Amino acid sequence: MLTTVANLFLFICTLLYFALKIKRSATALNLQPTQESDAPNDRVFQETEISVADLHQFFSKYLGETSDAIAVIDTEYKFIAANSRMQQDFEQLFARKHQLGVNVLDLLAHIPKRQNLAATYWGRALSGESFSITEEFIATNSKKRYYEMKFSPIRDKANNVNAALMIAREITESVDVQMRLRDNEAKLLAAQKVARVGTWEFDVATYKSTLSEEIYRICGLEPNESEISYVELLFLIHPQDCFRVKELIERAIFNGIYEEIELRVRRPDGSIRHVLSRGEVIKDERGEVVKIFSANVDITERKQTEEALLCAQDELEMQVQQRTAQLRHTNEVLRTEIRERNLSEKALRESEARFRHIFESNMIGIGMWSGEKIIDGNSALCKLLGYEPEEFHSGLISWREITPTEYREADNRSIAEVKANGFLNSFEKEYFRKDGSRVSVVIGGCSIGDNSSRGFFFVLDNTWRKQAEVELRESEERFRATFEQAAVGIAHIASDGRWLRANQKICEIIGYSRAELLSKTFQDVTYPDDLKADLECFQQTLRGEIPSYSIEKRYIRQYGGVVWGNLTVSLVRNAIGEPKYFISVLEDITSRKQLEAALRKSIQRLRNLHELDRGVIKQQKPNEIAAIAIHKLGQILPCARVTINTFDIKAQTAKILMTKGTGEHIAGTGYEIELQALSNIIQKLQQDENDYVTGNLSMIPASSQIQNLRSEGLYNFLSFPLRIGDDLLGTLNLWLDDSQVLTHEELDIACEVCDQVAIAVYQARLYQEIQHYTKKLEQRVAERTAQLEEVNQELEAFTYTVSHDLRAPLRALEGFATAILEDYAENLDDLGIEYAQRLVDSARQMDKLIQDLLAYSRLSRADLHLGPTRLSQIVAQAVDSLEAEIEEKQAQITVCKALGEVYGSSIVLTQVISNLISNAIKFVAPHKQPAIRIWSEERNNKVRLWVEDKGIGISKRHQEQIFHVFERLHGSETYPGTGIGLAIVSKGMERLGGCAGVESELGQGSRFWIEAPNRVFIPKE
Repeated sequence: MLTTVANLFLFICTLLYFALKIKRSATALNLQPTQESDAPNDRVFQETEISVADLHQFFSKYLGETSDAIAVIDTEYKFIAANSRMQQDFEQLFARKHQLGVNVLDLLAHIPKRQNLAATYWGRALSGESFSITEEFIATNSKKRYYEMKFSPIRDKANNVNAALMIAREITESVDVQMRLRDNEAKLLAAQKVARVGTWEFDVATYKSTLSEEIYRICGLEPNESEISYVELLFLIHPQDCFRVKELIERAIFNGIYEEIELRVRRPDGSIRHVLSRGEVIKDERGEVVKIFSANVDITERKQTEEALLCAQDELEMQVQQRTAQLRHTNEVLRTEIRERNLSEKALRESEARFRHIFESNMIGIGMWSGEKIIDGNSALCKLLGYEPEEFHSGLISWREITPTEYREADNRSIAEVKANGFLNSFEKEYFRKDGSRVSVVIGGCSIGDNSSRGFFFVLDNTWRKQAEVELRESEERFRATFEQAAVGIAHIASDGRWLRANQKICEIIGYSRAELLSKTFQDVTYPDDLKADLECFQQTLRGEIPSYSIEKRYIRQYGGVVWGNLTVSLVRNAIGEPKYFISVLEDITSRKQLEAALRKSIQRLRNLHELDRGVIKQQKPNEIAAIAIHKLGQILPCARVTINTFDIKAQTAKILMTKGTGEHIAGTGYEIELQALSNIIQKLQQDENDYVTGNLSMIPASSQIQNLRSEGLYNFLSFPLRIGDDLLGTLNLWLDDSQVLTHEELDIACEVCDQVAIAVYQARLYQEIQHYTKKLEQRVAERTAQLEEVNQELEAFTYTVSHDLRAPLRALEGFATAILEDYAENLDDLGIEYAQRLVDSARQMDKLIQDLLAYSRLSRADLHLGPTRLSQIVAQAVDSLEAEIEEKQAQITVCKALGEVYGSSIVLTQVISNLISNAIKFVAPHKQPAIRIWSEERNNKVRLWVEDKGIGISKRHQEQIFHVFERLHGSETYPGTGIGLAIVSKGMERLGGCAGVESELGQGSRFWIEAPNRVFIPKE
């Protein structure tokens, strides 16, 4: 309430400030100073006087009668306005008269503590903070007074703080009432404990039980030990009495009468207590039972006394049976009369106590009316309306006089309703408080007996609910703004898939207007291949098996095209757990998916080139080389047909080694033509500086095979030379139809394939020549062997050239992207910087991949120098080479002594062990310190070295494939690498005549091992 009043006053003060600004401006325009020398200063002085005077006049005229103390200070802590209540309270509290234009801190100089607090509170308000506090003051009459104070800044049109507002409301009476209520509650508990009477209150609607401390004592429990439910309370009752108690409560709810009952209670220690229970039911205005209130007396001692008397009576019955019967009858009559009288008196006292307890409750205002006068009211009603109880008792306050005129008609209807029904259904209205302010309430009531002119009425403060409604509307506005302005797509989805609500971002991502999207289901716009997985997660969430889910899926845009999105879905349920709607958050990841697809395509092409390299080099016959090359080219390049020709310069013939395409007619393998027929193509290849030439069928003599090509609709081709040095070995022809065009990247791939095929064909020819001459010329074996070694050196040089040509564009790409980030970062938005950084990372990743491929390739062809090698030295060298990585990860490496000696290459073993240790450091769970243990053992003339880690582990189905090239179990974002490290380990140990393996379980770490001979071994070529 005080916060609402403070906000209203703050708004009025702000309006007044701007009104005075306008008034000053008008005054300045109309002034005509007679002397130029003093006019400006006079005008400023007049305007200042007008501002303060107007503000003070406003407070005196409109806020002088309010019960709240209100004051305004400027930025120099000087009073510029205050109402009369502020002046009165200031003098009573601090013995100083309040004066406008005086610094508030100077007025409080005689009370340093209050001066410091005033400086703090006013300073916070002048710094732009709004806050509320409650303070205790000692007035000049030595009495304590309590105030609730609200401080707020006052801002000008430029949103600068130029003053501060304070509203203080005295709450001394409220604090005193609360203290008295706590004292009365303590007295009531003490009285119950002395009388050994426990109370039990049962809410019929919620089945909630409220127990007094005496009930806990009767049940043998500590008070407030735990909240006891209705069911738990029944379990404490003796089984033979539990059913009777349950029936009693059900009859009370149905009939509205709580019958007296004696029952037994079982304590946790097994003892039995006897209880006498009497109660009353409380009904609502419709006559339905809403609560049951019972008083329970521990009569165990009385029961024990009765049992003792019965035993004594049994002993005396044999002697004075007749007399005993007479006494028993008399005793029963007296006991009945006494019990009935006691019960009546007790019921009356309890009824009065309950009524007084309810009446004096400060939660709901309760009053009594007679005619149009309020003749009584509890403390809550007095606090709500601002009157003292004595003012109600005087009978001078009329409920009509404190009711605003707009509610008179509603009051007339309520009077008619009471006369007709005896009770009043609740409705909302307002009352005038004693201070003249209004308070919103919900009121109901009933008449006393048949007299409709007297009765009770019940008043509930409705202010907080009104304020809650305002806050709810503001919260809804904030949610709507967040929903519509979010940087990601947000939507509400029904359980059947219908779009219930969607923001603008998700409409832009999917490509529909809001109205079009709300007329569909998410199934309608989901890409068919992704719908099954989405629906499965959707149903699992609906069934409560998972709380939420995230998937990457595709959507079909309205006018064609597919967009990728990262979808996160959660389910909102109502209070009883039933599904209401799904919240879907969608992020557009189409660009990322395109980059991933391009990267996968590049890696696949490199893998195909590598496999082609391995395949053609291993072949010894030209036609087999051609078959492998054409098969791989069909997977990489889009063309209608591929033909590989070889030239025999001596015989002046050209031979088709292999041709393959999409048509049914395939030129026969082995078909030969004269070399002169291809002179145009050969001449262009020898003269043109390009790596290929274009041609058509008109450049080749007509034949049946050429006619087959015409029938396929193929007329144009690209001819790539198969060249070794200056020697032209043949051509590789790519036949294209009119719709096929090769990119620069695809042309480069074709050139690389030609180089590989040329080397392979050249090697095959050399091999055939060597085989041919070996049979006839044994004496020339050494010479031919030298030629073969020369070719191998050329192959190695060519491999180096290939690696350089592949890495040069990557270095250029990385260099230019890095230059963009360094020199033009301020001209790029966040997305542009992210794209450039991705280019740098991808180029570095590709460069590392090429380096590992070269290392793997060299390991297959390198000459090995074998000899006795101490594993301890090799492990130490490997650890030293990984020093930076070990320090970065804080890895702990334990190396057992006496690792043994093997016969092998120190270079290869260092490379192998370095890869194993590097993997053990890398593949650990996030934020976990790597721990590595290295030891060895001898097995059948071999030494097995173990490298054990505590990492993430490997499932058994993947333990064999990880030693292959490009095999990765995790994305590079999680664990960086190229997927070649373990392939190098396997190839290196194979060259040394050993082997490698792993023992691991997922999540339990891994133990990698390598075996090498400890005797002389001839390495594999």
